Amino acid sequence: MSASTTPTTSVPRIPRIGAKRVVQLIAMVLAVGAGVYMLFAPAYQIATSDSAGNSSMGTATILETSGAWAIVLALIPITIALAPLVVPRRARQWVTIAAVVLFAGWIIVGVWTIGGFYVPAFLFLLASLFIRPRRFGE
Repeated sequence: MSASTTPTTSVPRIPRIGAKRVVQLIAMVLAVGAGVYMLFAPAYQIATSDSAGNSSMGTATILETSGAWAIVLALIPITIALAPLVVPRRARQWVTIAAVVLFAGWIIVGVWTIGGFYVPAFLFLLASLFIRPRRFGE
């Protein structure tokens, strides 16, 4: 009897994502969601009337009233939340600290307008500071 050899297939290892990275990813997704909502949700109520006494009511989004400038404003906190996800491993904790500080400043400056939309993303980014990174993957 001869020993049969069966070919073995190598299954590629899927890198595991640690809890810290998951929380940072959730923060970035929430920032994107807040930016999209901020751009497309009705934010203004418009009332018009003419000399004949006809009046009409309508709504407008921030994108409709502010144009492309609103997209830039939406991208700033998204970029801040994305930063800890794209930097090299050795710089992640410091970049996360800087991102939390910048994000807090962004919310404080925009608290009366758009800052409140980004509070959930900020809280997740803040929480990621207190989660220990994985030993080998992060």
